[in-house]
Amino acid sequence: MNDCQHRNRGDDFEPLMQRVLEFDHIIIASPVYWYSVSPPVKVFLDRITDYLDIPELLEQGRRLRGKTGHIVCTSIYDSAPAPFLGALTSTFAYLGMQAGSVAHANCSDGYSRSTHEPEVAAFTRHFGSPW
Repeated sequence: MNDCQHRNRGDDFEPLMQRVLEFDHIIIASPVYWYSVSPPVKVFLDRITDYLDIPELLEQGRRLRGKTGHIVCTSIYDSAPAPFLGALTSTFAYLGMQAGSVAHANCSDGYSRSTHEPEVAAFTRHFGSPW
């Protein structure tokens, strides 16, 4: 094991990851926060390294390979900023995942179901889910 102590092993992350690993499509959802994901999403992504560092979790971590990562985000821009998308798609690639679809909503004036519904509907069609 590297110099990281993994002192938080008793929290709810490993049971959560067991559920996540059951799916072929993994959706990362976050507002754009200074061209990056929000702090809670960053912590989640950082914790995935437990599955690359801890020997007894490594085999389970390899189950991420071949899965597809999708992105759902909001910002004050007309499209998701390239640094935000790049960081996530690079993370997916590092984990052996494919980059999937992106759903972005410009919420500079707040979220409006009538305004944003077409984007949500287009995104959910990727999963066979009616909106």
